[in-house]
This record gives sequence, C-alpha cells and structure tokens, in this order.
Amino acid sequence: MRKFLIVIFFVCSKSIIFSQDRFAIIEKQLSDLSATSTPGLKEKADIYLSKTSLQIFFAGLAKSYKLNLSVDPSLDIPLSMSFTQESVQNILLYTCRKYSLDYQFTGSIISVSKFKEPVAVVPEKEPSVKYDRIRGTLTLDLKNDSLSKVVKQITQLTGKNVFSSSELSGKLVTLYVQELRLPLALEKLAQANDIELTDNLDSTYQLSLKPVGSNSTSPNKSKSSFQKSAGEPNLTFTINKDVNGDKTITVNAKNQSLNEMIQQISDEMGVNYILLDDIKATLTIHLKEVTYQDFLNYSLAGTSFTSKEINNVFILGERGKEGLRATEVLQMQYRSIDEMLDIIPAELRKGVEIKEFKELNSMVLSGSSPNIEEIKKMIDKLDKPVPVIMIELIILDVTRQFNITTGISAGVGNEPVQSGGTVLPGVDLTFGGNAINKFLDLIGLSNLGGVGPNFYINLKALETNGYVNIQSTPRLSTLNGHEATINIGKKDYYVEQTQNVVGTQNPQTIVTNTYKPVNADFSITINPVVSGDEQITLDITVNQSDFTVRSIPGAPPGQNDRKFKSMIRVKNNDMIVLGGLEKNQKGDTGKGLPGLARVPILKWLFSSRERSKQKDKLIIFIKPTIIY
Repeated sequence: MRKFLIVIFFVCSKSIIFSQDRFAIIEKQLSDLSATSTPGLKEKADIYLSKTSLQIFFAGLAKSYKLNLSVDPSLDIPLSMSFTQESVQNILLYTCRKYSLDYQFTGSIISVSKFKEPVAVVPEKEPSVKYDRIRGTLTLDLKNDSLSKVVKQITQLTGKNVFSSSELSGKLVTLYVQELRLPLALEKLAQANDIELTDNLDSTYQLSLKPVGSNSTSPNKSKSSFQKSAGEPNLTFTINKDVNGDKTITVNAKNQSLNEMIQQISDEMGVNYILLDDIKATLTIHLKEVTYQDFLNYSLAGTSFTSKEINNVFILGERGKEGLRATEVLQMQYRSIDEMLDIIPAELRKGVEIKEFKELNSMVLSGSSPNIEEIKKMIDKLDKPVPVIMIELIILDVTRQFNITTGISAGVGNEPVQSGGTVLPGVDLTFGGNAINKFLDLIGLSNLGGVGPNFYINLKALETNGYVNIQSTPRLSTLNGHEATINIGKKDYYVEQTQNVVGTQNPQTIVTNTYKPVNADFSITINPVVSGDEQITLDITVNQSDFTVRSIPGAPPGQNDRKFKSMIRVKNNDMIVLGGLEKNQKGDTGKGLPGLARVPILKWLFSSRERSKQKDKLIIFIKPTIIY
C-alpha cells in the first residue's frame, strides 16, 4: 500500500511540473514567433469583453493584429475580460491559463484547442491475501478486487488449486475475513459475492456463475415474508436484508387497503412511523426490491397523502398538514422569474403557495413536498441558457441608368444670346442669331435675315450612363424566438398651405405654410428560432419604399413600395441570399412642331426627344450565427 501511495504522489507531482513547463514552453514559442514572422504579437491592445464567444474573440484578434489563428469549433466558452495597453502575446498567454487552452504551433499558424490533462497511469492495486502456513488459515481484505488475481494469489500461497470459470473473468469481489481455513474462506467469498463454489474430488476448488433460474436464496440476503389469509384481498411481501443490514421490499398487492398495507409492512420492517390520518384508498401494486422510502413514494403517488422522515421517524398524513409542509427558495439561473411564474401549470400549483422575490430572481415555494419537487424538476428543465443569434447582413442596392437626349430647339431669350457649348463628350451647343447667319453663309445657304440678338438655336446630342452600387453591412443580435429589426430611411417634406381670414370690416388673409414630413424606408425584420440540431428557422420580412417625382410642385412625393416575405431553414453559420427585388423604369418623350415632328428625317430638325432607362436591384445576404 505504501508503494502504491508513493506512485500516486509521484504521478501527481509530475503532472504539476508538466503544467508549469507547458506554459513556459508556450510563452517561449510566442516570443520566438513575435520576433520572426508575427510582429503583431508585440503590439499593445485595448480589449473589453463581456460574455463574448471565444470564437469571436480570436477572430477579432487575428484580423486586427494579423495573426494566423485556427480555433477548434468545439470550443464554446463565453469570455469576460478587460485589458488596457497590454501586449497581444500576454493576452494570449493569459487566455491559455485562464480557460485551460492548448496552443500548437505550425510555422506562424497557432492552433487553439481545449487542453487535455495527460492520463496518469496508476498501477492496478494488488489484492490483500495473507496465508498462515503454520495454522493453515487465510485472511482476506478485499474491496473491488479482481477475482482472477485473488484466486491466483490464493493458489500461490496455499498450494491448493483454486480457479474461476471464464464467465467470471471481469468479476470484482469484496470481502473481509480473518484467519479462516481455506474451504470456509472460499465459501464466504462465494456467498458474499453471489457466486457458486464447487469442491471437486481432486482437491481443487472452482468458482463459477450461479445457474440461471436457481431457487437458492442469495447468500448475502435474509428473507422474511407475510401472506394474508385466503378470505381477504391478496397481499404478499418479502423483506430482504443484505450483509450491511440494508433492507429492501418486494411486494405484490391487489385491491389492498393502502392504510392496512403500510401498517403491516412498516411493522414487519421495524420502522418507526406515525399515521396522522387514515389513508382511505385501495391499491394494486407490484414492486421488486425497493427501499422503504421508495415504497411509500410509489404507494402515495396520486393521493392527497405524503410522507416525511424526521429523525428516523416516518410521518404520514395529508399533504397540507403542519409538519408535512416544505418551504424552499428556488433561484433562476438563466430565465426571468416573471416568465417562469406564468409557465407553472395550475395542477402543480395546488397545495403550493408561490411568492416571487424579484431582487434575487427567485421564487419561494411553500406546501406539499411532492408538488414542490415536481415544480423544481419542471423548472430545472426550462431554466436553460437562451441562445443568442447574431445575424450578419450584406445589403447590395444596385442602380443602372441610361439616358439619351437629342434634338434642335429655337427661341427668343431675355438677354442677348452668347454662342457656345460643348462638343465632347456630348454635343450641347447654343447659337445666337448672328452666329447662325454666318454659319449658313459659310456653307452657301440663305441666311435667316435680320434676326434679333436675342434669337437662339440649341442643338443637343447627349448620352448618359450611370452605375451606383450601395453596400451596407449591419449586424443584429437577438434572443431565440424574438424579432430583430433594422430600419434605414429618408425623410422628405411637402408644404400644406392654409388661409385664414381675420376681421369683418377690414378682413385680412393670413396664409400659413406647414411643412409635413413623409418617410421612405428600407426595413428588414427577422425572427429566428433555433431547433435542437442547431438548425435555424428564419421568418424574414423585407419592406422597401422610395420617392418618385412630385406630380406638382409642393405636393407630397409619390412612393414606390416593394415587399418580400419568406420563411426558410438554414444551418448555423450558413449564408443565404434573397434577391429578385427589382425595379425597371423606361421613358421615351418627345416634343416638336405638329405634323413635322412625325415626318421621317424632318423630325430631327423640328423636334427633340429624350429616352431613359433605369434598373434598381436589391440583393440581401443573411448569415445567422448561434451564440450561447
């Protein structure tokens, strides 16, 4: 035994030394890495975290300081820490110590996983078997020892062949006997461990498994039984007692008075009990080798009676009676007390008074012990951490525009017209009267005659193309089963004019302008629900509205609305795409002289035209991530 304890001490000491050396090795490897390929380890960092996932922490650290980190996806540890101007290397070392992590280094790549303690190999304990050769007696001090090793030592010490059958190869035995002769010691070994001993004619002893269906009484149990007389409802029970003195009951009853059955079994077992009320109920029951307390629990289930043990005395009576009531304080760990109070079924509330204590997020339960236990079991199953879902969005709003303007226009301006304009990248020229006549004379055509300086001709040939890509990447977080909403909008105003006439003899009109707002919003509402296999059901609603051209100046702007609603199921960390919210606008307008504006070729001289095309497309990427 002393050698065994020395080995255990050596293994534990070695484990402590290994733990200290492990952190020293990791610190040196981080220092070497910071001096060569990863200078980001030397940089100072300001970090504040409150119940943040370890995965998110390492991802942010790697991105901010250019580290190559590979994190085991099975690591699901909430972190809470605060550092000011501390090196990244020390933060990594602290995290390794604090949360029992292990770092493996491959070049500049750091692999993060949960640290597993090295398994200490403890030598198997040898059974304590002593043999007095002078007296020919055995002393056995066994506690969960291998039967194979026990019989081997007995054979070696006594010189008598003792062996066990193959079906007992993994059998563990427990026994303490002192200075008994070999046959008697082996008999006690067999009785105490429910196996069979055979003394063969060739002076050998065999230990084997008891035959199935054997009617022999278990050697480590004594039995007493009680049988009701034939004229009454049937009741049979057997009381078993093991070597430690612990008693169990095997009972069969059919339409038996529960009050009488409890009294008879309690008297036979020698249990101290008090019946506060007559239990007026009959029962049919079959139980095999249960304790007295379990017998009472099963028998009284479904009745208005209960039991309570006080100083080895069992008190039985109505659940609400003084002495049988229990009072317990149940504190919520993850859920709100307000939520849990509404969940408890009315049937469980019967006989139990429930008071809430908000300051400690607890409830006080007072009443029937069985009902209180049922309430505690139910709340224990419901009081679990509620998953938090982080939703990453990428919103792409793409607009393509195309516009062509062509034609000739002429007129008279208020001021003398200055000739000029652009030729490239598009034609937009304005000619005054004199410039037009000079141009016509130059090409040999008749001029316009005596036109005034305010006369002008405008020539246009323009093409415009546009491409706009607006991208936003918001993030939302919400509890499981609760909506998360993001709203992005713009506000415009229109004038509402009111006139009030004041006075009768000299009336005066007072005009009041009120600027009223109108909104055009883009909103996304997502309601995530997590299932047991980490599948996430998303109920998604997308609304997009935009302003159009005002019909008349000062009027409210028109609005275009687009709406999308979908319900889909995705895996944790999967990306989904919502598209198809597309708007196409085309325009083709023209103006010119009646008749001539429709004649081929001439229409280019006596009209102007404008063609436009615009396409708006909205694409949404959604990635949900479960954070416990």
